[in-house]
Amino acid sequence: MITPRLLSEHRTGDAALLSRGRAALDFSASVPRLLVRADEELRVHDLPAEGGPVPPPVAVFAGAGTMPFASPVAHDLSHAVLYGTGAYRIVDRSGALVRELPMAEHGGTPVTSAVWSRSARGEPQVWLAVPLDPSLDRTVSPDQGVCLLRLDAQGRPLDRFAVPLGDGNPGVAPIIGDDGRLVAVSALGSLQPVTYLAADEHRLTPLPGHHRSPEHKPVRSRFVTVGKDDGSADFDLRVHDATTGAAETVVTLADLLDSEPDTDGLHLAPYISWSTGGRLDDDSLVVVVEDGDEDDWAAPDALPYSHWLVTGGQSRGRIVYPAPHSASHPGSARLPGDGTWFTADQQALYRWSR
Repeated sequence: MITPRLLSEHRTGDAALLSRGRAALDFSASVPRLLVRADEELRVHDLPAEGGPVPPPVAVFAGAGTMPFASPVAHDLSHAVLYGTGAYRIVDRSGALVRELPMAEHGGTPVTSAVWSRSARGEPQVWLAVPLDPSLDRTVSPDQGVCLLRLDAQGRPLDRFAVPLGDGNPGVAPIIGDDGRLVAVSALGSLQPVTYLAADEHRLTPLPGHHRSPEHKPVRSRFVTVGKDDGSADFDLRVHDATTGAAETVVTLADLLDSEPDTDGLHLAPYISWSTGGRLDDDSLVVVVEDGDEDDWAAPDALPYSHWLVTGGQSRGRIVYPAPHSASHPGSARLPGDGTWFTADQQALYRWSR
């Protein structure tokens, strides 16, 4: 059993919006940020190390739209991506439109992804999922995938990758290196997700199995995927070398549960989460286990979520939060990659370390 140390508490009612898709934590800048999507604006709040009430926004981008699931604001707060029906809108701090681009779709379902990064010189740039251009994206048929397009802050194209998509709930999740280049991309689908390594300038190489990444940035040249191989019943978590794609560490559900003396009744139908958790630092992971049995939410002792610490490729046990946080399940774990992680409830965000 691991008891973490609470570093800071950030009080805000907007924490409840994280689970509703109207708020997100962003780790692209030197300070973690809370992004909140209001009806007619996108608010950006810094989360200072000392905690306390979340301060007023450091930036507000006016305009209607929905919250992207990734990173819609540039690290220097110069630009943001807003989007609504069918289109992305790149805007500057004044709200002026820089460029509008169509969203991709696959099988009639919108495919939305907006991830800001920075170039090797520190300049903001953004990766967007847009429709394939048959004249440029010749490796994938227009109805079989999307284009992952990199643009500078002025909306000028810099790079593009054609990403094939499978059936069922399509999406893309790019993993971006410190120089702003694509390291890998998870092509999402409820049936067979696949993660591709960006092996050279414009070629994607599929990694074995059906895995997807909960991360958008590698930590010290490594990134995480979660999924399963053909014929396997259970998800596993893998740590990959960002250059070769080789799986250096594999963590299974059995590895986690076997690291605690008594896990009977902890979950009813557990699996390793593909949407939360990831790299804590160069050597450590916070792995989130979810429960696929809806009855678990009503079971008196079973948990819908549990968190586990892995170091050196070995599970060290379940993370048990101190009171009063132990009174409820921990939910998602969101990781900046600096040795800390965030949890949230309806009233606050909490930053932890081991």
